[in-house]
Amino acid sequence: MTNSLLPKEPFSFNGWSNAQMRIRKQTGVHDWSLHELRRTFATIHASLGTPIHVIEAQLDHSSGSISGVAAIYNRYNYIEEVREAVTTYEEHFFNFLKSG
Repeated sequence: MTNSLLPKEPFSFNGWSNAQMRIRKQTGVHDWSLHELRRTFATIHASLGTPIHVIEAQLDHSSGSISGVAAIYNRYNYIEEVREAVTTYEEHFFNFLKSG
């Protein structure tokens, strides 16, 4: 399955605003924000059972779910957990595409 949102030729990424404008132009859907995409991404991960600290690591965000001493001293990046979460998300996404 090909995705019409993906460029046909390589391009350089030069900011979220430009990417958002390109997607809006190609889809004709204008009533959305990048924040809504992040929220949807986090919500889907939560529904798949991804732990909140792994979701936050993917979004490069901190809500304070890890606090106190752990927040100060824990410098673990959760990369293996993020990889597993990305794989689960991809499987969910492609299964969704197949079903629709």
